[in-house]
Amino acid sequence: DADHIFAYSSNSESADDVRARLEAVPTWKTLTAVQNDRVHYVPAVGWLNWDVASMELGLADIERYLFS
Repeated sequence: DADHIFAYSSNSESADDVRARLEAVPTWKTLTAVQNDRVHYVPAVGWLNWDVASMELGLADIERYLFS
């Protein structure tokens, strides 16, 4: 069980689509992060690239979610 969950959406799938798909799974609502509203939906575009600039953007996204 995790304190935070990061769910990544692809170019073809919006964060709302990912959220709806995950919420349809009964065990999803039993997770601590879900119960505490600590699920963060992040576009996967920056994480699919291995270049430094993309990785920095992805890390900045996570930092923003954790420390905002």
